Amino acid sequence: MGDESASYTHLSSLTFMKVGNIQGLTCLPSWFFQGLTGLQTLTLLCCKELIILWKDVVGCEQRLHGLRDLVITFCPELISLFEEGEEEEEGLQQHEEILNIRTLSIVNCEKLEKLPRGLDNLKFLQELTINRCERLVLFPKKGLPSTLRKFEISECEALQSLPELMLLTSLEHLTVRSCASLTCVSSKDGLPPALEVLNFGYCEHLESILADEGMKINCPSLEVVRITHCENLKSMPDVMQNSLRNLSTLAIQACDNLESLPEGWFAVTNMKKLRISSCKKLDILPHHAFNNFSLTSLQELEVTSCPVVTELVSYILKEESSSTHFTNLTSLVLCNVDIGTLTSEWGFHRLSSLRELQLSEYGWASFPEEDLWLPRSLISLNIIDFPNVEKLSCKIFQNLPSFQKLHFFHCPKLKSVTELQLLPPSLMYLGMVACPRLKQRCRKGKGQYWPLIAHIPEIRGP
Repeated sequence: MGDESASYTHLSSLTFMKVGNIQGLTCLPSWFFQGLTGLQTLTLLCCKELIILWKDVVGCEQRLHGLRDLVITFCPELISLFEEGEEEEEGLQQHEEILNIRTLSIVNCEKLEKLPRGLDNLKFLQELTINRCERLVLFPKKGLPSTLRKFEISECEALQSLPELMLLTSLEHLTVRSCASLTCVSSKDGLPPALEVLNFGYCEHLESILADEGMKINCPSLEVVRITHCENLKSMPDVMQNSLRNLSTLAIQACDNLESLPEGWFAVTNMKKLRISSCKKLDILPHHAFNNFSLTSLQELEVTSCPVVTELVSYILKEESSSTHFTNLTSLVLCNVDIGTLTSEWGFHRLSSLRELQLSEYGWASFPEEDLWLPRSLISLNIIDFPNVEKLSCKIFQNLPSFQKLHFFHCPKLKSVTELQLLPPSLMYLGMVACPRLKQRCRKGKGQYWPLIAHIPEIRGP
């Protein structure tokens, strides 16, 4: 026995192991890890006959007490991590002090229907990632360990519910994507107060964040909220007073049935990025909601096809507000938002920190329509999906000392550009994509505009 143990001594310095494409491997025998006392990362890849990870969970963990990261991917027959049975859960409870796994990733395991009981006893687990486990339906009744800080689950179409989130007192990052059967995020008490990032996307049957409509969110650590392509989502939950004081990013996109956004979401003091797009049923907010919104910190704003943001944009471009409330706004994207005629009376030029401006889906015949002024700070302008625009005047660029990028996309009728000589010498990029008439006139060496743009370092299109 002594000689046998000595033969494995040299393996103690091994810290990373990848096991892949082993035929006939249905579980990992405990002897397989003999001597791997220093192993920290274990990856199981393309073990197509693997059914369970191991039977003797306690024996393996005693040999792998240094294991920190466990990755299981492309194991289509896997049905569980550990062999089910009463002794399995008891073993985990009795030996929880040796279960040292910090991160667990399970990817592309098509037959995995449930996670094992006793998973909550992985007392050191901090990150859990589950991806493309199409048959996964439920989590263990006791849920996940309270030590979990990051939880990401995606493309699990059969998943019906998440574990009870309020038990995850250390959870900081939650991402749920493409879980078609999920209808609610939290079924009982709400969201964990330590939560910093909340991402939901492409959950087409998601109806609500909280099951109880009267429940409020109390997440003072929340910094980022992104909810995209959740077509069935009808409302956002209200929030406790001053509980979103650290919220810096709010993005709600392509939620076609979203009807309300409580004023509490605007009562924040640190908002830097706001993106609301393609939410056609979203109600117009009361005007005083904007007054409660601390706009001096706002740096990036994107608004698309929403009545609520039409009013917000009008508020931004008013002379009395733009010069005082939007002093840090650097990026503005407007798409199909009714902002009337853009003239010098509007406040684009008063946005003294604006560096990037994108305008999309407008039916104007010329750009600019009237005497439009742009802020001297501007470095980039994107003109996208202007189906009727035929004429561009470069006069608006002559007083932009730092202007670097001008890009046109899908402007099929654009053919006339005047005052090309007024393009600033700082211009580094000129793009013309899906603009056939303009492209013809800017063709290298042949187009009539080429002598006036040939000095630009990068030109895309002609």
